[in-house]
Amino acid sequence: HWKKWNGQGVYLQIEEGKLCFKIETKQDANRSQVRDSWKDQLFRSANAQALRLVRPNRLGHGKWMTVALVEQDDWMVIDTDGLLDLKQTLLRLASAERLLSTAAASMRSAGASRKNRS
Repeated sequence: HWKKWNGQGVYLQIEEGKLCFKIETKQDANRSQVRDSWKDQLFRSANAQALRLVRPNRLGHGKWMTVALVEQDDWMVIDTDGLLDLKQTLLRLASAERLLSTAAASMRSAGASRKNRS
């Protein structure tokens, strides 16, 4: 799931079982500021949803950065027989997509409001 925010790509990616919320930064100078702004908005938006976000152990400074993640046990649902509950897992992935979309829309709105005040 890929969205654009302020010229930056924001997306979901599964890495070693974790569902990662990532950002691709285009600008070199303000990468940390852009990353932190996106992370803060994502966590604010997550408070309204049932998805439990965790801050990664280390925040990077590269072109592609993970800003938040959901542990595998919190997004992949296993039934009582030890099998993947595909329906429930897809519902949780859809929730993560909605969170990403909501956060990206909120950031765009905030950016537009700041421009209008200038």
